[in-house]
Amino acid sequence: MTTYSPIAPFPSAELSTGSPRPLRARFAAWRRERQRRGQLARELSCLDQRDLVDLGISRADFPDIIRGTYRR
Repeated sequence: MTTYSPIAPFPSAELSTGSPRPLRARFAAWRRERQRRGQLARELSCLDQRDLVDLGISRADFPDIIRGTYRR
């Protein structure tokens, strides 16, 4: 069974042009975040209906879980 680890939404302030970090560092952070979210999506898609019922979630909740905005 996969454990739920909330992922905070990517802060939009990080992508603003006034950020002191160089563009390459911001892009690398964005890419790492996308990879983490992709991994979470793959893990969630492997759960069967029984596991989802045990966790109290449905497949319709996946986008919110992946964005880190899911609330019970």
